[in-house]
Amino acid sequence: MLVILYNEEQDFLTVTLQGFLVAKTTPLFEEALEKASICGKRHIVFQCAQLSTFSSKGIGMLMAYLPYFEDRKISLTLADLCPDIFYVLQMLGLDRYMQLLVRETTDPSNLD
Repeated sequence: MLVILYNEEQDFLTVTLQGFLVAKTTPLFEEALEKASICGKRHIVFQCAQLSTFSSKGIGMLMAYLPYFEDRKISLTLADLCPDIFYVLQMLGLDRYMQLLVRETTDPSNLD
């Protein structure tokens, strides 16, 4: 299941992704990308703190929209990515087209 929430504020659209972005839920993600592309905001932030899975189909969908956002000078940020998703997106070179922010993790061995 994928839940998508929207919050518009000034020149930003924050799209919160919660759950699993897999082949079955990719159409919902495509709707979010479409809405982001036509909302008229200059900065789009995908809040991924509660995103558990980002499938290759979802990555492909994101990549398909990159030229559209780039042509319109809309900045994209994927925020609070889990480290595994962050590293995959970074290895694919997506950090050249958007800002990728890894979520802070707490190492339980360092807690006193």
